[in-house]
Amino acid sequence: MNLEKELEKLRDSLLQADRIQTELDRRVFYLKTLYDVSKDIFASIEYESILKNFLLMTMGNFGLVEGFILTVDIPSREISGFVSIGFQADDISLLRTGGSEILLSDDLGKSMQNKGDLKTCGLLPSAMICAFPFFMDTDCGGILGLGAKLIDEPYNTDDEELLDT
Repeated sequence: MNLEKELEKLRDSLLQADRIQTELDRRVFYLKTLYDVSKDIFASIEYESILKNFLLMTMGNFGLVEGFILTVDIPSREISGFVSIGFQADDISLLRTGGSEILLSDDLGKSMQNKGDLKTCGLLPSAMICAFPFFMDTDCGGILGLGAKLIDEPYNTDDEELLDT
């Protein structure tokens, strides 16, 4: 009877150790990704090059064919940077105008609440599965838009956490 209790404790300990190892592996992946991103960003001084490298690395990490980054100078309401990969020519103008409109809207939070809002707002091409607004400072905002994964899986909370980071 005592032996059975000890075996059960050992099983529980092994399960807990496995969960901890999985979480550590995930965090190490995040850190490696951030390290690679920062290494590429700081190796480049051209703004468009920085955006393109960041977009390519993001798309590679998630296995994507389509993505874009748009940055806007908020006081002048002008596009300060734009990079897109995998889009048709017709979609590129929609990305520029729609992305700018989303970033410059007074209600940015509402326009980006969920995939349904993104699909129905009509400001971005239908290939956009998710979009993440970001601000570099008070005068410059951006949006990172990503298409579907090649493995045909939805974005999960781990993906969103990594993108937020």
